[in-house]
Amino acid sequence: MRVFLKTLLSLSLSGSLLILLLLPLRRMLRGRLSQRCQHLLWLAVALRLLLPFSPESSLMSRLFRYVESPDSFRQAEVIPEPPVSAPSDQNLALALPHSLTFPGYFYLYAQGDQALAVPNLPGVSLPVEQPDPEAQTKPQTPAAPAEPEEAQALFSLSDRTVELLALVWLMGFLLSAGLRLWAYQHFRRQIGAQLSPPTAPALELADRLRRQLGLQYPVPLWVSPDLASPLLMRLDRPCVLLPAQPVELAKLRPALLHELAHFKRHDLISKALFQLVQCLHWFNPLVYLMVRLAQQDCELACDETALARLSPSQRIAYGDALLDFSSLAASPTGAVSLSADARLLKQRLNAILQFRQRGKRSLLRSTALLAALGCAALYTGAYAGPVPQPQPEDQAKKPVLSVQTKRNGATLTAPTIFYENNFLFVLSPCPDPAERPEARKRASYVLAFAPDCLDWRYHAALINGVDTALAGSSVQAVTLESVFGPYTESPDQLARKFYQANSPEHFGPTVAKAPYAAKEQLARQAYQEKKLEFFSLAVLTLDKSTCRQLALQALEDREASYLYPLAPLLEEEFCFDLADRAAQQGCYGCFIPLFEQLGEQNKLLMGRQAMENRDVLRFSMMRGRLSDSQRLQLAQIAYDADDLEFFNLSISRLSRQQRQDLMLKAYVEGRWQFYTALNNS
Repeated sequence: MRVFLKTLLSLSLSGSLLILLLLPLRRMLRGRLSQRCQHLLWLAVALRLLLPFSPESSLMSRLFRYVESPDSFRQAEVIPEPPVSAPSDQNLALALPHSLTFPGYFYLYAQGDQALAVPNLPGVSLPVEQPDPEAQTKPQTPAAPAEPEEAQALFSLSDRTVELLALVWLMGFLLSAGLRLWAYQHFRRQIGAQLSPPTAPALELADRLRRQLGLQYPVPLWVSPDLASPLLMRLDRPCVLLPAQPVELAKLRPALLHELAHFKRHDLISKALFQLVQCLHWFNPLVYLMVRLAQQDCELACDETALARLSPSQRIAYGDALLDFSSLAASPTGAVSLSADARLLKQRLNAILQFRQRGKRSLLRSTALLAALGCAALYTGAYAGPVPQPQPEDQAKKPVLSVQTKRNGATLTAPTIFYENNFLFVLSPCPDPAERPEARKRASYVLAFAPDCLDWRYHAALINGVDTALAGSSVQAVTLESVFGPYTESPDQLARKFYQANSPEHFGPTVAKAPYAAKEQLARQAYQEKKLEFFSLAVLTLDKSTCRQLALQALEDREASYLYPLAPLLEEEFCFDLADRAAQQGCYGCFIPLFEQLGEQNKLLMGRQAMENRDVLRFSMMRGRLSDSQRLQLAQIAYDADDLEFFNLSISRLSRQQRQDLMLKAYVEGRWQFYTALNNS
């Protein structure tokens, strides 16, 4: 809803700018442009007010992004270096950068033979913090600037206020559209009650005028006693309505020509388009002005089309007919007629007196102005969403979306930060070690150095730390990107410092080296202070007993997000019992991460228990997280138990072949309720 309101507001502002641009141009170029061109200019503005498509660099897009986040706007075109993910293993940590993680996740951590995904929850962010420069001898920047957060409000408005604004707009739209539709339907029923066919001379006149205008098909003609002037109406099947009182053919001829010119120009469609714009932007007074001027230009353009087919004497008769019908009421929404108000009547009579055929110069001028207005409409544009975060060029060319998580033979797929021998350092894959003259050959891999790290080539403690970090991996070549240290603090002191500095990238590798008591203390502190990313890093090396205690606490507090990093670290039997307890308490947010850690047999057992306890909600929550074979087994269990309710829940996601096999079985056994359920699914 927030994005919709921003888009609507940007379209209204963009259209308002074009309206303000056209108002002086309309006066300056009066008499130098055809009336048809002026009407087309208003149509272009109407399309701008309706269509939210625009280039990324449009004026409205840049304006709204600047209001949302000025810092993001200034950095929008700066391509950051690949961000660094926090490691999780004692010796080798493999993680994906933020820009390449799976949808809905911050990191993918490697822990033994398991991969742990931390959910991307609202309100949780991973800022990139730099270590304290006073504690390092050779500072090198290992990470890019933090990604800007998307603005959470329309313009610093709360969600409730935005919902209220959306409700107000919707009520205004429905009221505006409803009144117009009601007026049109009322008018249509009123004049359509006593329609009769026209006279033969009127039909012959209409046919001659149709051929004169180049219309291929005849337009239906009807006579209504409730009309005093000719009228074109009905968007679906246009027809011309004539007044019932006798009108001379000489006076009827220009009136019919005018209405047929409306039909030729498809003015009913353009009028409906302007009415739609007015309903959508009912809050914008400039839109009302635009619609009024567009309707005036529509009548003038129609006069211009009709006058082009008349001789000078016939144009005088056309003006006389205009005067005769001028005192009649204006046409309703969804119809166009010859009647007009006094001001418009004066403009139309002046246009008749000053009418002249337009030459090629006028055509070129009109085309150039239309093209210029189209470019202006593209430039003003519309809101195009928050600032896109560009990916580094090399990452975009070779995206890595998987990590080998086995301890032996693990690979390095993205820039990763490690902590060894009192150093924090960043390693990244090196695809071309042979072209790096500064590279050093180690026992099992080649170590290259970034330009800022050349001074570290012969630092024994650092190089030994890199060897320790990569021990047991299948890495062939890496690049040392950044170095911090050596640090004099212990790992637990560093972990606390980075925790206080809100730097999870540096907290991860240091807490992995901290004593167990410090890890547990930091994990509990992060839980109490609702810092999910730090909690996820601290619990990775805790023992099963502590993880069980934390999981029980999370279930008691209904903190489902904290069960996602804990569940992969728990025994399957404990996950089963805890998931059952969560379902009994109705906390299905806690149930889901625990259920996903169960094996096939335990998932089936959980499904059986849900059937026995008639727990439809639990069964519905778990069925989408089962494989096809598991769903089929549960469907067969429900079939054998003659349980049609859970049978229907089980078959909703079966494959077509599985359903056909069950249908055949139900048909052979004459179990028509199950056969019908399968057939309807």
